Amino acid sequence: METDLNSQDRKDLEKLIKFFALKTVQVIVQAQLGEKNCTHSSSSPTSSDWFSLAIKDTPEVTHKAKKALAGQLPAVGRPMCTGISLKTSEGHSMELEIWCLEMNEKCDKEIKVPYKVYNRLPLLLKSLLAITRVTTAYRLSRKQDMNVSYSTGYILVKSS
Repeated sequence: METDLNSQDRKDLEKLIKFFALKTVQVIVQAQLGEKNCTHSSSSPTSSDWFSLAIKDTPEVTHKAKKALAGQLPAVGRPMCTGISLKTSEGHSMELEIWCLEMNEKCDKEIKVPYKVYNRLPLLLKSLLAITRVTTAYRLSRKQDMNVSYSTGYILVKSS
């Protein structure tokens, strides 16, 4: 994070990064569930509507993400990765996708953290929502039924 930020801007940025990281994991993992996603805007958003993306958080995913992060936010040189794996009924497993959220050192000193950053993140999340729905893991999870002998799963990896 930029060292020129005042304490309030730094606190606001950390809060945005925390919620963004958790919502990113939700978007990625929910794509592997194979369900179509229809979200609606709200004029008075709740805490689950962060970034104008009203997807319902799965408590298990949130718990695993918080545990994997262990109180550390994604930062320069410290990405947060979410992997989607394929598991067969025979017990074989292979990694299908790995999604990493990482910060870079670039910073526009002209923007106000609470406003501009918050306003830019919904576009990124909505793009991620769209992209995760065209991947191999999503297509496989949409085709799952009782006759198919595989399942997709996820892992959270915190790189140091």
